[in-house]
Amino acid sequence: MSHGAEGNSSLVALCPACSANNLPGHTLVPRGPLETAVFAAALLILLRVLVLAVKYLVRPGELAPGHIKRAVLDDSAATPRRSA
Repeated sequence: MSHGAEGNSSLVALCPACSANNLPGHTLVPRGPLETAVFAAALLILLRVLVLAVKYLVRPGELAPGHIKRAVLDDSAATPRRSA
């Protein structure tokens, strides 16, 4: 059973535009300067988020003795501190 264009033995069905233009399938190539700029901006944002995620996963940077996590992690504090 063939799912592609005639003469194509692959199981990938091509859209009519790809078949008419003799393209192997859809591509991710930007078609103009605006699409290139949007793609570049999205790529930079993605890379920045990934770098920051790894950075804060490895070194959270919460070193202050008064940080809220100290109250949670401190076993000697039986009751939470309340400000008057």
